[in-house]
Formats: sequence, C-alpha cells, structure tokens
Amino acid sequence: MDKRKISISFSKEYEDLYEHIKYMNNRSNFICQAIKEKLYKDTSNNDLQELIETALIKVLSTSPNINIDSNISKRNIISEQDKELINNIF
Repeated sequence: MDKRKISISFSKEYEDLYEHIKYMNNRSNFICQAIKEKLYKDTSNNDLQELIETALIKVLSTSPNINIDSNISKRNIISEQDKELINNIF
C-alpha cells in the first residue's frame, strides 16, 4: 500500500488528545476515521438544511394566508440587508 505522510503538532489545548493517541497501535487509521466522520457529518448537516428549507417552503406555500414568491431562490431567502441587521443585533 502506497503511504502518504504528514506531520501533526498538538498545541497545549489538545494535550489530552495527544496523550490519548500517542499510545494507540494504529494512530493513522484512527485519525483518518475521525476526519472522515467529521466530513460526512458536515455534509449531512447541509443535506438536512436543504430538507428543512424544502419542507418549510412546501408548508408555507400550502397555507392559505401566506403568499410565497416563487421567484425567490432557496439559497437567497434572506436579503443582504436582513443579514446585516441580524449580524448587528447579535
């Protein structure tokens, strides 16, 4: 198997993690699996967000008292002005 190597440094903040993995037999495999799980978790969060947005649009569009502008892009529902206002509040 062709191996690729990198070096990892642990700051004092992560000393407990360093102490945990330094005695493991297969540190490389453990780190690769942890990274892979993190990447898949981030991807599933994006999928979940899209699912929620679609469900909300569906529910809101079937509500008789709410009008949805069908020209609004799902990704740009919040205007830049609204984003700025939200950022200033928090």
